[in-house]
Amino acid sequence: MLTAKAAYRDALAADPSMAPFAEPALNRIAAREKAQADKERERELLVQRAREFPNQR
Repeated sequence: MLTAKAAYRDALAADPSMAPFAEPALNRIAAREKAQADKERERELLVQRAREFPNQR
């Protein structure tokens, strides 16, 4: 299955005039992916901290 990110990249590669539409969409997708990665990283740090200090809340 083709992801939205791949679809926008393919459209942009096939027709550079799609840039005004594809580039903002790709930026939104990248921002969403970064936010998700940041959330996962924060969660991993919280889990690590909880393991290091199990008696603190």
